[in-house]
Amino acid sequence: MIRIVMQEKNISLNEAISYSVNQNIYKRIIDTGWGEIALSLWGHGGPARRRKKISDPQIEIDLDESRLNAVYEIEKLYKIDAETAIYSIFIFR
Repeated sequence: MIRIVMQEKNISLNEAISYSVNQNIYKRIIDTGWGEIALSLWGHGGPARRRKKISDPQIEIDLDESRLNAVYEIEKLYKIDAETAIYSIFIFR
């Protein structure tokens, strides 16, 4: 999903994550109430689809305070880790 955003917007990996973590997506996750199950239901849609891999999956991202708070709130609400919270954000993108 990250690679799709990178390609669509012609931006870097960190920019794609920062672009996708926003208040609109956060609100959608909270409003639907599906954040808890979204990753397991939709996380790997199109299993036969060929996916491009990220060259270095170990990344550090620098999110501003509002984006970081959105990730923290999703973590707390659904009792998940930051990585899973970010995956969930991409699903709702």
